[in-house]
Amino acid sequence: MTAEHTTTQAVGLVVLLVLSVVAGSVVLTGVVGADEHESAELPQDSLTEQRGDVVTVDVELNNTTTAYVSMTREDRYGVLVEVVDGDEDGHVGLTLNTHYARMNDETAGVGLTDESEAAGDEVTVVDVTTPSDAQSPLPVGTYDVAVGTELDGNELADEQDTMEVTLEAGSIDGMRIWTAPYGLLSFDTREEFVEEVGQSGLESSVTETDRIAAGDYLVVQVDASGIYGQVSTRHDLMGIDEFGEDSGLSLDIYEVNPETSEEVRRVDLSSRDNVLVVDEANDTMFLVVNTNTDTFVPNTAYQATFQRNETNALVADSDPDEEDGESVSATFAVVDRDATLQTDGTFPQSANTTLRGTTSVAPGSRLTLELNSTNETETDALPTSQTVTVADDGTFDGSLDLSDVPNGTNVTASVVWNDEVIGNATGVVTQPVEDDAETTTSDSESTAEPTTTESASTPTPEPTPAPTTTSDGAMGTGESGGEGTGDAAATQTQSQSPGFGLVSALVALVVLLGAAVLASRVR
Repeated sequence: MTAEHTTTQAVGLVVLLVLSVVAGSVVLTGVVGADEHESAELPQDSLTEQRGDVVTVDVELNNTTTAYVSMTREDRYGVLVEVVDGDEDGHVGLTLNTHYARMNDETAGVGLTDESEAAGDEVTVVDVTTPSDAQSPLPVGTYDVAVGTELDGNELADEQDTMEVTLEAGSIDGMRIWTAPYGLLSFDTREEFVEEVGQSGLESSVTETDRIAAGDYLVVQVDASGIYGQVSTRHDLMGIDEFGEDSGLSLDIYEVNPETSEEVRRVDLSSRDNVLVVDEANDTMFLVVNTNTDTFVPNTAYQATFQRNETNALVADSDPDEEDGESVSATFAVVDRDATLQTDGTFPQSANTTLRGTTSVAPGSRLTLELNSTNETETDALPTSQTVTVADDGTFDGSLDLSDVPNGTNVTASVVWNDEVIGNATGVVTQPVEDDAETTTSDSESTAEPTTTESASTPTPEPTPAPTTTSDGAMGTGESGGEGTGDAAATQTQSQSPGFGLVSALVALVVLLGAAVLASRVR
């Protein structure tokens, strides 16, 4: 073989190798280009919501910041919107208000979730095909949702993903009455409140009862679905919708059987003393009411009633799946703030003398137990105090050091809330009985009388203990008192107790709703 022939073969081999590498690069480049193709997806295949509520649809965007979403039901509703991923995180949260979807020609009920709005995402209505004479909420049924990245006129050029949204009839299911102690608040957002003390965690934060101590919070829980397209703040429960028309939805709290012909006392929902927290994911809402107002009088019965009547659009359109009107109600009594110490009149001279008692104030409230001498001769060992927390059953107990108090000293034991004495008992310091396993002031069952209050001569009305269900076809600036009772609050380390989760949510919510900072309570 000649040298020239050998050289020719080598050159040919090199050319083939180069062409193979180039061809492979072209193929690989084509594959990468396909992976980077613009696309949009709907992560859920289907979801079910109640007619009149707000539907949330998540849109995922890949290699693009713009997509188009259509929501339709033949001859009933149709809308095409453009979504823009403002923060380029690949997600846009859309909302569809099924109550107002056919009543607003500009938005067709479509909006953004709070998270998407905060992220700078955008939504713009491209086309609406809702019948012009359709002015009622979206009817029960199944709706088709599709997404794509290009348009062909006023239609999707390519439906890259689809899902179904099913609307069912909503219902008004029940009402419960709770109480929570007045306190300082710490949650920053409504979402934190719902996460921490929503339906699942509520019982660890407030106490269910039909007796509310004046000054504590009244919490009215309404379990309902199909109303949250209309209800998001306390103003939406006053019977008037955003257009100034009769909404057919109301929550009324009023005095039962007033003794005189005076106007019945009612809660003013427009007042910043009250705040509404909506937990739509669990089909429930909580109206938190400050009872330290002129509306609430101790030893008086009240009723709370939530209703959806025949003027509500969900009822007025005579949908066969909707009832003619629904209401739920519950009764409760407002009682005096008082406390009773369990004592036989003797206070053992011990370093660990226990005081026990019961109180009407909400579990989770902090009280101060104080012991003062009533002798003319003072002793350096008194006064002494201890801060305690009210237990779930309305009891409390705390220990005081009386070891240096002279035997025979006459004393007064007081229960104090917010610098106000709500109960007391008198007695004398005595030498403890030897070999007692525990020194306590309640060796007998006799009970000293607490400080006399108005409730001592006025019987407390007995409200119906269980709520009734029928079918009829930001706290704010009131004279609210703070928790804690002076320097003694630092004498005991307090663990997290029932009541402070819910109460902690409210100040931040009031800030969100534009309420002022709580004023100090003036007695």
